[in-house]
Amino acid sequence: MKSNLIRLFLVFCTISTYAQKDGFFQFDYINYNTFSLGFASESSFHLGENEESSFDLDINSLHGVFFTKYTSLSAGLGINWHINKTHLTNYWLADFRWFLKSYGYESPYIFFQLGRNIKWNSSFPKGGVVRLGMGYTFELASGDSLWYLQIFRESKTSTLYNDLTSQYGEYSVLALGFSVGVIF
Repeated sequence: MKSNLIRLFLVFCTISTYAQKDGFFQFDYINYNTFSLGFASESSFHLGENEESSFDLDINSLHGVFFTKYTSLSAGLGINWHINKTHLTNYWLADFRWFLKSYGYESPYIFFQLGRNIKWNSSFPKGGVVRLGMGYTFELASGDSLWYLQIFRESKTSTLYNDLTSQYGEYSVLALGFSVGVIF
């Protein structure tokens, strides 16, 4: 783990050196704060329970950089509450966005997110999330920040304990969702 952090630091140092020489890379800080609602089109529990429909609420905060004028890379934390199974997941999330206009100012974009659940204790199950979607950033009258709307397709997995059978099972969700957020 320590050696991977050292390698990552060296890569960032190398990139920043080239950024100063040719101006291709632009390191500008970005912060995305998101509230999402997902509607499951499919969900199943490994031990035989299927659900017709479900939904979940999701809040996350991502911090990162624009490393070119059109692309950003961020990482952060989120919390998800799955309503039907009434369980919480807390996860780290990596986010990549490509904007049509420079620095994402009033621009359409596409994004890819990949995350892994953090298992703090027995009430937070292990698992992960993958999202692919598109969105649009816009400015409100105040002009202090950008807002965004996005739609996405996501796949989530969690390992849950079934009280009836006293066994662990894999809970999978394939969902469509939408988000609203603010960029600082």
